[in-house]
Amino acid sequence: LDSEYSAAAKSAGAGGGARLGIRQFAEQQDVAFQEGLARGTQELLRRLARAGSATSSGWEVAVCHSTPDVWHQDGAFGWGRVQPCPPRGTGFAIGRAMYETDRLPETWVSRLNKMDEVWVPSQFAVEQFVSSGVDPAKVVVIPEAVDTAMFDPSKHRPPAPADGAP
Repeated sequence: LDSEYSAAAKSAGAGGGARLGIRQFAEQQDVAFQEGLARGTQELLRRLARAGSATSSGWEVAVCHSTPDVWHQDGAFGWGRVQPCPPRGTGFAIGRAMYETDRLPETWVSRLNKMDEVWVPSQFAVEQFVSSGVDPAKVVVIPEAVDTAMFDPSKHRPPAPADGAP
């Protein structure tokens, strides 16, 4: 779980009525990052992870936040067999992706087009995805989330340079 999902989970967990769960997919969990979070945030993430792992029927909405090569049941590295994203039976599948160059790998385009929506962080990414062949009606800008309470430069000192430089 990363800082973006932590911020989203805190926001959704504070809201009323929505049933929400999270599930780790395709990447190893960053335990050190999670241990550095406030206790309340750690507990919220544990509760959401328990809810996510307990969901055996289809998800109403699934957000797959990784590179598209691991999405779907035929995903790379066997992830599609182990824990496909979107999970089987998902009602609405969202792909959250980005790529730091001028075009996408060709093999990603069909995977992206299988999703109901594709969330990207910027207008640059919209142009990049669409010019690579992703259906423009599916591409939505959702800017990167930053937890400004956690990443507040006024509360933290920068680390000293490793090589002793000023």
